[in-house]
Amino acid sequence: LLRSEKFQIYGNQDLKGVELCGVLKNIIAIASGIISGLGFGDNAKGLLISRGLVEMIYLGKALGGEISSFIGLAGIGDLVATASSQTSRNYTIGFKLAQGKTMNEAIAEMEETAEGVNTIRIIKQLADAQGIKPLITDTLYKILYEDMKPQDGLSYLMKYPGNIDIDFL
Repeated sequence: LLRSEKFQIYGNQDLKGVELCGVLKNIIAIASGIISGLGFGDNAKGLLISRGLVEMIYLGKALGGEISSFIGLAGIGDLVATASSQTSRNYTIGFKLAQGKTMNEAIAEMEETAEGVNTIRIIKQLADAQGIKPLITDTLYKILYEDMKPQDGLSYLMKYPGNIDIDFL
């Protein structure tokens, strides 16, 4: 009943991880919209999505999810779809921010809710309580809630002195 030529379901026992994937990918989609709105291309978006997945995994592990959920359909699958789609609500908010709109202006122009806006605030609080620093989420928090300009946020992320790609496997 849940499978057709155009639709397929896969199982996953990690309910917490799957739910976290669905929440955290919206954060990265906002950042992806900013990158596109600033005129950067697919290579920059690919870098963001890759680093965003790593951030999702760190946050997900800290909040009780399993790595396997993040590298599966609920994680990377949904992340790529949401962060690459111009019809994504969260991508659209990011794009509008990059075009110079304030958060309130961008939200007012939308008919639907971009849940990533509130997610950024909540995940920032959880990360602070856990003592972890999710770089993309922290930067987006500054853009949304502390008036950092999107271009300055992108410059900050590009200049951040990170040099280890993956260290959790």
